[in-house]
Amino acid sequence: MLLTPEKIKQAIENLHRRNPGKILAAMEIYEAIALAQYNEDKKEVKRWKQKSK
Repeated sequence: MLLTPEKIKQAIENLHRRNPGKILAAMEIYEAIALAQYNEDKKEVKRWKQKSK
């Protein structure tokens, strides 16, 4: 499942909290969003595996 705009915003806000006052590079933002997507995909696979048992 793709991330919602709210989850993308949350990923960026979490990144800002870890690096307060720092100007973030586009790559750092991209990596934060990619990590959030990866985590969401892992949750979805886990739910799918539980359903198929």
